[in-house]
Amino acid sequence: TNISYYLPENIENANIAVYDNVGKFIKEIAIQSKGGGQIDLMMNNLPSGVYHYKLMADGKTMDSKQMVLD
Repeated sequence: TNISYYLPENIENANIAVYDNVGKFIKEIAIQSKGGGQIDLMMNNLPSGVYHYKLMADGKTMDSKQMVLD
């Protein structure tokens, strides 16, 4: 699963956190580059279902979405 993102230059720490449908933490990926980018979540080892991910920047949620794996 590829996720596109945009981080302003003034952001110091950012990551994408993934959770299952009941809110259990699955994984976190640090984002090192500012501006526009893309991350591959590599979710092929997880069972089918609905997952949620959120972009965190300097401790605040910037965006959140859901994805379906089948």
